[in-house]
Amino acid sequence: MRVFDKRYLDQLATVYDKKTVEGLNSKLAEKDHILLNHSGVVLPGKDTSRFQKDGFKESDLLYCLHDLEKDLVVFATKHIGKILSGGYILDAGCGAGGSAILINKESGCKIDGYTLSEKQKDFANHVAEEYGVSKTVKFYQGNMLNLENVSSHTFDVVWACESTEHVSRKDLQVMFKEFSRVTIPKSKVVIIAWTSRAGLHKDGKRIKKALDEYYLTDIHLEQDYIAAARKEGWLATETLDLADMTLPYWELRQKSNNATGSEKIFIEGYKNDALSYILYVFGKRNN
Repeated sequence: MRVFDKRYLDQLATVYDKKTVEGLNSKLAEKDHILLNHSGVVLPGKDTSRFQKDGFKESDLLYCLHDLEKDLVVFATKHIGKILSGGYILDAGCGAGGSAILINKESGCKIDGYTLSEKQKDFANHVAEEYGVSKTVKFYQGNMLNLENVSSHTFDVVWACESTEHVSRKDLQVMFKEFSRVTIPKSKVVIIAWTSRAGLHKDGKRIKKALDEYYLTDIHLEQDYIAAARKEGWLATETLDLADMTLPYWELRQKSNNATGSEKIFIEGYKNDALSYILYVFGKRNN
């Protein structure tokens, strides 16, 4: 995401407008309206063996994929810690609101989400009303790199799940600076992101190029986040690679009649270690 590149921002908003009304993400949310624009994970003990053989129903597979995507949110929110109780969270790049509604369901915390997409914003607010949480979970159209309508020192936590891939490398520091401005002194940033091993792995550059072209992203190296965060007073307290947990999700998704085509890129990237899937937790240096 380029802070003031209106053409790119409009293009990205159009992509997510479309994802809200058609395609796999929308199809997975047909029953519960929890629309998620991110990967899933297979947690320990989760049995997906019935999909290893032919003969399963497409509807059962879609239900499973949706469940795995929700499991990612449940798993990752545990890394926010006690601050969830009564806290105020910024969902930076909130998509269609699925993660925020799930987090609120678990914690009861107040959440504001920001997305570039008007359709995502409208959909998310409608679903918040449907779930009876519209007083505490609200969604707005805006750029998470320039939250001009948000007062300083507002949030306890920033949550950014598969949204920072759209931030250009030169703007990562801008992002962490804005996160610093809108959060209280004792706060956390939780980021889940695909990260490239370009320059570190023989296939890293090729995998990065393929995903960037497919998703309009600028996938970063794992250390890019840590370096940019440090410059703005954020220190990484946790860095977990979830690649082994998300790879089975992509292998299952490739079996779906609704597969999008990007599955093979992720599978290759994760299998040959050219791609990582990192959960970061950052704390302010003065915490």
